Amino acid sequence: MAKSRPRIAVTCGYTPKKPDGIGDNNVSVVRTATNYTDAVNRAGGLPVPMIPLVDDGQPMAYAEMCDGLLLTGGPDIHPRHFGEETPHEKNKPLPPEREDFDFAVLRAFLDLGKPVLGICLGHQQINVALGGTIHQHLPDVVEGWPIEHIWRDRDTTPLPRHEVEIVEGTRLAEVVGTCRLVTNSSHHQGVDRIAPGLRQTAVAADGVLEGLESIEGDQILTVQWHPEYLIDDPPHLALFRDLVERSRRFATR
Repeated sequence: MAKSRPRIAVTCGYTPKKPDGIGDNNVSVVRTATNYTDAVNRAGGLPVPMIPLVDDGQPMAYAEMCDGLLLTGGPDIHPRHFGEETPHEKNKPLPPEREDFDFAVLRAFLDLGKPVLGICLGHQQINVALGGTIHQHLPDVVEGWPIEHIWRDRDTTPLPRHEVEIVEGTRLAEVVGTCRLVTNSSHHQGVDRIAPGLRQTAVAADGVLEGLESIEGDQILTVQWHPEYLIDDPPHLALFRDLVERSRRFATR
């Protein structure tokens, strides 16, 4: 009998230890927001947070052990990964340990044909890993900056909300069950050139690309927003249910 709960690997934040630190500053810290793991659990999956290690084949070991991959949000991809050398002044770089691990574990899951859901940073990582590019700072390229995409004050304000248009006939439209959806935002970068093998599935009114998916098959689905904050709304929880259902075919006895 197949596992009742497919194992969903979840990427985690990583804070390197300080070179001359003592006490808590003398160890690296791995963590993930529980709204990601809560969303996977509520959708019927078993969340498996991953320690970002790239030695001794850990990325492939995770991919072999788990049935699907959730690439979570986080800081910014270094521009060298998409053909630019100088980070924008607003760039908040990922620690190299997490950046290297995320790309390695993504490649391992893709090589095994297992399903992936990318959220915010994960959406951008998938596009870059497959040969696409991103805008380093959206306010520089979106005229008038009509929609607030940046969560400027996490302590006193909620995530900004706006509507996205879902492209009719896409898997994303089928999953969420609508072609217009109110979403949230917490990003200053966004997809520019779409990678080969992917297609656009959602766009904001200001032209910011909000979703991607595989052209062939159903291995990849991505969104620029943060559905893990919105799982009381069925269309957003449906994204996690879809990942779990896509993963179920790989669940072992």
